[in-house]
Amino acid sequence: MSAGPPRVAVVGGGITGLAAAYYLEQQARAAGREVEIHLLEEAPVLGGKVQTEQAGELTIEAGPDSYLARKVAATRLAQAVGLGDALVESTPGRLKTYVYHRGRLHPLPEGMVLVAPTRIGPFLASPLISPLGKLRMALDLVLPPRQEEGDESIGAFLRRRLGDEAVEVLAGPLLSGIYAGNPDELSLLATFPMFRDLERRHGSLVRGLLRQARGARPPAAGQTRPPAGPAAPGEARPPGAPGRRDTPGSRSAFVSLRGGLGRLVRAVAGALQVTRVRTGTAVRRLERGPGGLGHPGRYRLTLGDGTTLQADAVILAVPAYAAAPLVEPISPGAAAALAAIPYVSTAVVALAYRRSQVPPLEGSGFVVSHRERRSVTACTWVSSKWPHLVAGDWALLRCFVGRAGDEELALAPEPEILAAVRRDLAEMMDLRAEPALTRVYRWPRAMPQYRVGHLERLARIEAALAAEPGIILAGAAYRGVGVPDCISQGEQAARQAAAFLGL
Repeated sequence: MSAGPPRVAVVGGGITGLAAAYYLEQQARAAGREVEIHLLEEAPVLGGKVQTEQAGELTIEAGPDSYLARKVAATRLAQAVGLGDALVESTPGRLKTYVYHRGRLHPLPEGMVLVAPTRIGPFLASPLISPLGKLRMALDLVLPPRQEEGDESIGAFLRRRLGDEAVEVLAGPLLSGIYAGNPDELSLLATFPMFRDLERRHGSLVRGLLRQARGARPPAAGQTRPPAGPAAPGEARPPGAPGRRDTPGSRSAFVSLRGGLGRLVRAVAGALQVTRVRTGTAVRRLERGPGGLGHPGRYRLTLGDGTTLQADAVILAVPAYAAAPLVEPISPGAAAALAAIPYVSTAVVALAYRRSQVPPLEGSGFVVSHRERRSVTACTWVSSKWPHLVAGDWALLRCFVGRAGDEELALAPEPEILAAVRRDLAEMMDLRAEPALTRVYRWPRAMPQYRVGHLERLARIEAALAAEPGIILAGAAYRGVGVPDCISQGEQAARQAAAFLGL
């Protein structure tokens, strides 16, 4: 290590990198040690995909708008930086979620966990799934569990247990909302491993969920989860994403912040005491320092302006495709595995209307069946779901565009994206009024895809970097795409760096 305080470079100023810097400061302070931290962000602003715009009486989220309440890392960090009083749960009451299928909006039956019912009555009464589709889903109760070890796609698992219609009508739209992904490509073990466990313990997914629902609390799916969160990056989850829906007197499944999630970015950045934050600073190259292994300045970073920075440890809190060329000079094997993690481009379109112009928004929004061949993959009725983000007589909608196999529109010029979204809203919601305000936020290569074999790929990356404990990876590409997942990974990266540096 260097003669002075150990130096850590955190590459990436999104919520993962900010959390890493914050918790590394806390670790050093608790140990009574000094540490020098440099946080390097290529963009002119911090936050990555967590961006909030204030437009008059409207608070517009460009990326995530909320996170799962039971994933406590985000709440814990918000409280630590003084935002505990700003936490907001989604509107209590029976906010319906809809699925656009066969040319109309159908309410999602009460008690659905992704595609499996935990309340039989509402499910049987719903016209969303055909009678034959319901009979096929009932076969889950008698089909034997899969005995083979190893990963499979969440689509293959659900088709085997519940049938094709359940996947096409329910799983496809909802998984597109979370990962912008194709259920027939996404890894079961990296996204919903609890489904495999329920199948094996109870012999049936539906039976397992029913028993779980009769326990201490209703089940919440997507426990390894965004964000998205939705087709938006991070945990910008559209309505209908797995998780317990609100019921009278129940605690909400989702949490946001007054003023938007961008407040969390600003608060964490403002809480940093010793970290030197440098925006507009790209890292072009990472290599071993001239001292070599175990010597001062173990790593050397070449910055965009040609200057260099020596560091004893480096936390790479950037997308996998950005981390790959940085680690290539040190570990070509890790770089190849990182470069193999695919990403999907998405876009978020916000539209504001006067309430009198909009049909009643009695719910949180809708997701769209893949069969419908629409540009919009999901739509959140923000003014109903998150009324704290809207003042005055406004109705605010956020629509999502782009998913695996259908990214072209998300990368198109803004007028083309907006025109396609408005056409869809006119036909799906009979919303033909001219919006008073529109915003288009494009997110190229925003959503990492946890395809079958994802956990094995992570194991290969970790094995390839085992000889370089000072290089630490964190972020949405690895073990969770939601805001709390990224914060947890940033905190874990801080612990790893502290242990490596002997703090």
